[in-house]
Amino acid sequence: MPDDPRRLDGRIDDGDSVLVLAGSRSDPDDRACTELLTRHPPAEANVLSVSLDSSPDDRLALWRRAVGESLPRRAAVVDARAGAGDHPREGSSAVAATDAVALDVLPAGADTTAIGLAVAKRLGEWSATGDPTHLCLHSVGPLLDSFPTPAVVSLLDGLNRLGSAMDVSAHHHLDPAGRDDATMSSLRPLYDAVATYEGDGWRVEEPAAADGTDARSPRPAAAGPGVATAVGPPARVADL
Repeated sequence: MPDDPRRLDGRIDDGDSVLVLAGSRSDPDDRACTELLTRHPPAEANVLSVSLDSSPDDRLALWRRAVGESLPRRAAVVDARAGAGDHPREGSSAVAATDAVALDVLPAGADTTAIGLAVAKRLGEWSATGDPTHLCLHSVGPLLDSFPTPAVVSLLDGLNRLGSAMDVSAHHHLDPAGRDDATMSSLRPLYDAVATYEGDGWRVEEPAAADGTDARSPRPAAAGPGVATAVGPPARVADL
């Protein structure tokens, strides 16, 4: 039976990085998120949510609508919203009420390096558990709105290379509306797959790098202030 074009979970390999292109907070965007986060039974998996445009409680509510009360074996939310550090309890009361979800609130004015280090630290803590790890970053849009594109590219490239080395299944959301071709062209080669919602289902592509080679070939370290230069090789994650 052919894959259901309305679902993503059966079309993405474990350990892959995926750029999910769909309307922000649309039903397809939300469904894709929970499908990709639950490809392994929650009780046997680690789940890290990096939120830049919705509250930790919103991300937890989305999980509960789709999955119910069953939470991952290990779960954490990195609250990287602009200004979250000024009001660390805003939008996180439900998360704070459960001991099953850790909450990392970044300080006001956190840059791409701080975001990358927070993610790398949490992944490092889970690296020896032996359980599959899933990462959601929601979304790339606020990063592009707040930081220079090269810094965002460096961060995302560093996260994806770190995730690949640690066998993390990662997906990053982006609403492509209003993004120019140059920006999209700089992002696509960073991922193992790009999934675009087209109204009747998902189109999944393996992007080519700018030089025409397979984008999944080993890439040199990205320049700029992202996690690639902040934490260096994956072996250093344990030192954070």
